[in-house]
Amino acid sequence: MDGSRWMKTTLLLMIGWLLALTACQTYPNNGTPIPQPTPTETFRKSIPFKTITQEAPLGDKPAQPYYGVIEQLSDLDNLVDKLPPQALEAARQAYQPGGLILVTFAGVKGSNGYQITIQSIWEEENQIIIQVVQTKPGASQVVEPAKTLPFYLVGLTRTDLPQNSSYDFVFKDDLGQILNP
Repeated sequence: MDGSRWMKTTLLLMIGWLLALTACQTYPNNGTPIPQPTPTETFRKSIPFKTITQEAPLGDKPAQPYYGVIEQLSDLDNLVDKLPPQALEAARQAYQPGGLILVTFAGVKGSNGYQITIQSIWEEENQIIIQVVQTKPGASQVVEPAKTLPFYLVGLTRTDLPQNSSYDFVFKDDLGQILNP
């Protein structure tokens, strides 16, 4: 077999192997297909952010979760009954003119060991998606019964956001469900 024919045969085998591989679906243990990411999920534009603080102080008020954006320092005045005092103070100290602060607050939890985190931020169809992950204490973790207020603050610069369009901020959990504003 000459080199040219060998190369063609090898190339055809590789193409056949790739086609067979892409036609396969991956199945977990229960036999249901795992959804494959769409091109927009695979190549979405990530937006950088910087952690300001992550805490879970003791307390029982406010009780309800809150997810929001602080665009101006005066916005904090409207959040006094929606965020723990520690979160408000951290936001006041971290605020930079021209910047934004994203706030995630999990609400009152019945023990220590709870945490809320922003995992990623990206642009998608005139929206800024903020993926929020909440974790519970592990099964082997020793917890104390105390009311805690987990929150997480991050900073963004406006220059990292899309400049040519208007957009909405949408907070979603790790399953893609929209969290209340």
